[in-house]
Amino acid sequence: MSENRRRIWGAEVQIFTVSLNGAKIYLHRFKSNPATACTKANLNTENKNEAANEQAKPEAASAQATTDQATTGQAKTDRASTGNENNHKTGNVSSGFDWVTERSSCTLPKVFNALRLEVEDDVKARNSLRPNPAAYEFLVTNDTGEFAVRLKAKELQKSVSFRLADNAILVRDDQGKPMFEVTLAFDDAGKCRLNVNSQEREFWQVRRMALEELMYRGL
Repeated sequence: MSENRRRIWGAEVQIFTVSLNGAKIYLHRFKSNPATACTKANLNTENKNEAANEQAKPEAASAQATTDQATTGQAKTDRASTGNENNHKTGNVSSGFDWVTERSSCTLPKVFNALRLEVEDDVKARNSLRPNPAAYEFLVTNDTGEFAVRLKAKELQKSVSFRLADNAILVRDDQGKPMFEVTLAFDDAGKCRLNVNSQEREFWQVRRMALEELMYRGL
């Protein structure tokens, strides 16, 4: 067996050549510098870390972009929701809203006529609920600037009247005593509001206040 020594890349290399049955077997023993091997390992680790960081950057950027879009979208939704709430609270309507036409419908004579037609429907509905044969009947009578609902029974006569005045619709009982007054207000939402005792009322609420006792009490 012979031995040759060589130096390759700063490391000692010993090459042993062995002849066995005519065949040559080469044994290589490398004696590397420990400091060099450690430095190369550190470089490989740093290179892998840099590659991993570079690969993670697009994913992080994509995730951040998605988060930013979601935040922006939520902010827009919140602003729109807040705007709608503010519009509702302040009664804002479209700039093209025809307030002149709507306001012209919010007058005492027009509301008085609408109320009279609805009262007539109420009377028809109440009469349809009477027993058969019926011992009583409800009637609507009309006069200039006034109408009344009358209860006709064998031993009972009652009524409620609605009269159109200059500044209100006056509701009275059959003794002429005031029950309540209806005034109007055209609000910021473009709606014609009926007011009774400083409280907003719907048409059906005004009719109930006037007719409920007449139509159901004692019958």
